[in-house]
Amino acid sequence: MNTRFLFSILLVIFSTSILFGKSDGLSKKGEKQWFYLNSQASLKRYDYILPHLEKLVQSNPDFIKGRKLLAETYIYTQQFDKAAPFIKKSIETYKLNDKYWWQMSSDANRAIKNYPEAINSLKSLLKVPALGLPYQKLTEEKIKQLEYTWFMIQNPVPFQPIQLGNEVNTPAFELYPFLSPDGEKLYFTRKERNEELFQAEKVNGNWNNVKELSFNTDVNEGAQSVSADGKLILFTACNYPNGLGSCDIFYSFLVNGTWTTPNGIGAPINSTDWESQPSISANGMAILFSSNRPGGKGGKDLYISYLNKENKWLEPQNLGDVINTPFDEETPFLHADGRSLYFSSNGHSSIGGKDIFVSRLSDNGKWSEPVNLGYPINTEKDESSIYVELDGKSAYLASEREGGQGKLDLYQFVLHDSVRSTPSTFVNAIVSDIHTKAKLDVEYSIFNFENNQIFSFGQTKQDGEFLICMPVNKTYRLEITKPGYMFYSEQFLTQSGSMVKPYVLEVKMQPIALGANIILKNILFKTDSYELGDLSFPELQKIIELMNANKNIKAIVKGHTDNIGSSNYNLELSQKRAQSVVDYLLQNGIAADRLSAKGMGASQPISTNDTEEGRLENRRTEFQIVEQ
Repeated sequence: MNTRFLFSILLVIFSTSILFGKSDGLSKKGEKQWFYLNSQASLKRYDYILPHLEKLVQSNPDFIKGRKLLAETYIYTQQFDKAAPFIKKSIETYKLNDKYWWQMSSDANRAIKNYPEAINSLKSLLKVPALGLPYQKLTEEKIKQLEYTWFMIQNPVPFQPIQLGNEVNTPAFELYPFLSPDGEKLYFTRKERNEELFQAEKVNGNWNNVKELSFNTDVNEGAQSVSADGKLILFTACNYPNGLGSCDIFYSFLVNGTWTTPNGIGAPINSTDWESQPSISANGMAILFSSNRPGGKGGKDLYISYLNKENKWLEPQNLGDVINTPFDEETPFLHADGRSLYFSSNGHSSIGGKDIFVSRLSDNGKWSEPVNLGYPINTEKDESSIYVELDGKSAYLASEREGGQGKLDLYQFVLHDSVRSTPSTFVNAIVSDIHTKAKLDVEYSIFNFENNQIFSFGQTKQDGEFLICMPVNKTYRLEITKPGYMFYSEQFLTQSGSMVKPYVLEVKMQPIALGANIILKNILFKTDSYELGDLSFPELQKIIELMNANKNIKAIVKGHTDNIGSSNYNLELSQKRAQSVVDYLLQNGIAADRLSAKGMGASQPISTNDTEEGRLENRRTEFQIVEQ
């Protein structure tokens, strides 16, 4: 575990012995000067006393109290390159075996990145008599910390950060990068006097057109996350009049190009405690955030809340001991693959203060042991707020580094192989009436095809569009419904080649009317069989719901095959498959006089039979209204 520690506040510890201890070996003039320098040190005027103290020690090299104050003063004025050799010489020359000298030696060498010497100083400190068990344990933890830091520095990972440019980065703090799925818009937080939200656009490969979001106020707004379709933003707002705690999670919608007045997301996500840094999942079904609410593991913990079928956020769940520690876990980012969680922590083994880690969600719902992203992505300073693009390797980071504009700046870089996410893509559906071409507001559901588990659901607005991010190389089932219309079903495989442009589905909805016909793309049979496959039942249920909601319609179920095999065989197989569908519907309450089955064989192809893809389209089941 990481023990976070800063340079020792040595003067407080030593001031009593220095101010009131004897000034052995000094002349009366030296004693007077020593008393004066001590009085100024108590006022923390270190820059002022430094040259005078150096002269005093130079004239009285055996005056140990003076040497100690000089060593402390070097540390307080951050002149570690002077402090380290001076302390080393003092210890060696005067055989000093004092825990304060060894601690100063470790701190000074750590500051100049001489980790072997810093570690050896702490090991020498452990040999000081009567150290005391608490101090000994703390020192052992510090040794482990420094050994880990030194190991990581000696084993760097590939890292070539590119600053995002002067339009985005300024002498203020820039942090919390978040990109739209197409990579054309960048949302980020800038902190000068307060935190405010900004947006930039990519123009000819560069980030330009930086502007504030319209709802910024005189208090803090920051740490934002944007939905996949870009129409919802979640962010942290502190000291809002309608907030529940010091900082809460708020949201705003983008309507006709304008952000609505923000509202708090409310309980159970917000509470009277501190909630911040929301991350909405790419499928819109979960929100992760950091909170110090009671009942956690200590400090700030990461929580997740899921959206239920009634469109309500459920009671947040603590992510557990694998992720959360007695220290702070913050800035969660869940990649579009739904499995890779990036976050910052000072409670896991870190190089410095807060480092960025990644944990993977397994099939059994457990998070893996967090992995440090490595040096020099993480440094001896605090790192936080990372965003990883859909490709799983292009990342953005807020960091303070040489060559930046000052304080925290935003950088782009490529993640090394071991900490990348699964590539993902985004699906853009446009839903309209097949006759009038008018865009429709519909309800949609997306399921994992293999296990029929819900992946995402929602409702389009008047523009008839929805956009969802999802991992590649997986098959999904899409259902779209609207009262007065035939339901729409689709099956699609996301592919890595579609990451640059979305997987576009143009959905034409048919009003319920005589002759309306839909292809049941998720009614599946085993090869050369008319036995319904298990994955067919969800779509069969949709037919039952349609017929129960529209008691006056009658329909015919048509079976089709490709042209492989004889005409008689195909005709018979298609008839049996159509009848299997009808039989299932009859068994589930649909009246027999409302349904009929007809096999069409290979007589009505809708694609070529010269390719497997074409033959797959031709092997289909259709549902057509014949009476209304």
